[in-house]
Amino acid sequence: MSSWRRGSGLVSWYMKLALPGPTPSIGGALRYVVAILGGFGEARDLRIVTASDGDRSSALRLTGEPSQLDAILGSPEIEEIWLGLDLYIWTGLSDSETIEEGGTICLERGPEGELLCTLFLNVDFHAAQTWGQKRDNRELHRWNGPQLEAFLRRLEHHCGAQLQSLDAGDYAGWVTSRGFQSKQPS
Repeated sequence: MSSWRRGSGLVSWYMKLALPGPTPSIGGALRYVVAILGGFGEARDLRIVTASDGDRSSALRLTGEPSQLDAILGSPEIEEIWLGLDLYIWTGLSDSETIEEGGTICLERGPEGELLCTLFLNVDFHAAQTWGQKRDNRELHRWNGPQLEAFLRRLEHHCGAQLQSLDAGDYAGWVTSRGFQSKQPS
């Protein structure tokens, strides 16, 4: 019996980024984000929206070739990048599995030219209480909650991420700027 569920955009964090140096491109921001994924997950694929393509977008499966990214990400025409994430689900100190399409990150420019980043979770194994078949998820939360929290902290530290809004969905009262709380506040 599963203690976690999958769904599109179960929870999302909407942040403004303040990367170091001159105003970086959206592609430059992507490089920072991919570099700090750590034990949270790995980049799966990209969907790139450019000014000349309009609503059409290009999909790219990541192969780990840096030259592949360099050729594409330098374009000043990029308006949005959607980064698909495979997330690690930890079940012990060194035991983990990869959950395909567990999350998504959207990088885009805001109305005033600022860089914006939205993290969408499509799984809830980071939560202490879930909407899976078995609601009590404290064991998985114990291993996975800190991975989400560490990634959100790295976004803040390395990318200057500042939370603008939070969509907790069915997890109202459980979600903060740092991830999922261990206990729902009274």
